[in-house]
Amino acid sequence: HYQKAYQLAPDNIEVCSGYFGFLLDQKDIKTAESIYQKIRDKNPDGCEGNLFAAQLEIARENYTTALRRLDECLALRPSLTTAAILKSQVYLKQKNFTAAVENATLAFQMDPQSGLAARQLASSLFERNRDLGSKVTDQQIAEADRAVGLAMVLNPGEWQLQSIYAETLDQQDPQRALAMRQVLLKNHPNPTNAMMLANMALRQAQNEKDPAKQNALLEIAGNAYEQAWQLAPADTAVQMAY
Repeated sequence: HYQKAYQLAPDNIEVCSGYFGFLLDQKDIKTAESIYQKIRDKNPDGCEGNLFAAQLEIARENYTTALRRLDECLALRPSLTTAAILKSQVYLKQKNFTAAVENATLAFQMDPQSGLAARQLASSLFERNRDLGSKVTDQQIAEADRAVGLAMVLNPGEWQLQSIYAETLDQQDPQRALAMRQVLLKNHPNPTNAMMLANMALRQAQNEKDPAKQNALLEIAGNAYEQAWQLAPADTAVQMAY
């Protein structure tokens, strides 16, 4: 239907923008580039086409070029939340967690009601804390918890955020975290949720001293790994984990 809309109204910026974003999600970079070439002179994003160009560069994994394009966007439109979110996403891909958090924070300050900005801030803080490992401070943990909670309020029903919250909760309240993972898998049965439940149950089993509780956790892990394998039998990572 995006394709039909584009055929009917190839000069409509709203149609082109929607189709362009869909094509990038589908990894059809060639078609997305052809649309960009047709509309870039019409300033479709309000920053001389730099936002569209940056998204193309991100899809091509040309992250340095993408960041330069996004900086050009922000020079023209300093309050463009989308550009700051994309910069944060690029820095996450480069594992520059400090810059990712800084840009996600900027995006959220630009638009405190933006569910996308709140989600990016929560993701950035979570990934930063995971990278810090044992070096993470209580203050940083609390900061990530607040961000995840706010993101969940602004993005109700989004299972990916619930998944992040379950991971942040694992150290503080492992039983509650495991229960959340079980509910997530029941409501959203996909390989990712199955693997996350299995991994969490296995971690908890390895730290459990009570043999009965350990066996129960191992059973949960085994069932979840088997479900992941049934959902994605060709996935090598799932096969190896099972």
